Amino acid sequence: MVVSSIESLELRSLLSLQAPLPSFASVRPYQGLDLRPYHKPSRFIVLANGGFGSDIGGVGGDEMRQVLTKFPGFVQLLMFHGRPYSFAIFQNPEDAIVAFEKLDSKPCEGVVSRKVLLLAYVSPLVIERYLSGTRETVLSDPILVSSNIPGLTLVKEFIDEVEVSKILLQLKKENNWITLRERRVVEREGLDEPFPEFFNFVLEKYDALGLVSSNFDQLTVNDYSPGCGIAPHTDTHSSFIGPILIVSLGSDIVMEFRKRLSVQSDEVQNYVSFNVLLPKNSLIVMNSEVKLGWEHGIRARRFDIVEGLLKERGKRFSLTIRTVRAKNNPCNCEWTSICDKTLTQINNS
Repeated sequence: MVVSSIESLELRSLLSLQAPLPSFASVRPYQGLDLRPYHKPSRFIVLANGGFGSDIGGVGGDEMRQVLTKFPGFVQLLMFHGRPYSFAIFQNPEDAIVAFEKLDSKPCEGVVSRKVLLLAYVSPLVIERYLSGTRETVLSDPILVSSNIPGLTLVKEFIDEVEVSKILLQLKKENNWITLRERRVVEREGLDEPFPEFFNFVLEKYDALGLVSSNFDQLTVNDYSPGCGIAPHTDTHSSFIGPILIVSLGSDIVMEFRKRLSVQSDEVQNYVSFNVLLPKNSLIVMNSEVKLGWEHGIRARRFDIVEGLLKERGKRFSLTIRTVRAKNNPCNCEWTSICDKTLTQINNS
């Protein structure tokens, strides 16, 4: 939305500390926000003039996040390029209430010119609508990840730094790396093969989570150089069964998940797409729909934009753990447009 100079002038007048404090209702028409304040407190808050776009917003992602991280239960800040508003997500409504009462319609310490922030509670449906309308948002809240991408689970701080150091030390002793352009790969498959010591350790930690179990017997380790990516893909249906585990080590990364809406072409608009921040030491579990019907990949670039900030990528290792599908147990999934078994049958017919 483009705000005219007259409207911007009127709004700056509204926000002047010498005038009566404005309300959320007074600023909402200028923001182009297609929402109404929720009728009760929720864990989602919209900062109507707390974005970094236009004269109305003018708030940096770093300073806004520093303000919000002081409140218990703060999870994530969602900011959008060129838009003057943002969303703050908390663990529960009780945590959101504390921040709301402290920040709403008051000069905000820590923000340029002690800006008066205008807040309102919004419903989960509003968040989903805005996420579906932009490809630039990066999800980091595990609840939002699971609710927007069926079958995907994000577990932050799955392992600690001491455990990571032990795994990386074992990887340094690995002699069977295969070089593929800008990344190195090593694989183990079958329970008769000598797996690294950390393989069983990781599985024990996973089992303790109480998630979907499987007889995991395949390990792929990727060594990614900064800036390296991997094309969007679906793990071959005929090769693997059960959930897929990915542990990220060394550096945060943004992974894109996309689901094809039509099969006529590969144009971007034919996909629904979400970006997910995989923090270092985290685990994602892909099962059911996201494993079989979605593609996942990493864009080749040296920086990711997360919550309005440019984050430089570092060296990253990923541990991918899967279960090999038995030859007498073919895939019979419903995602026929992407299943390699179905596509092979079509090509051979």
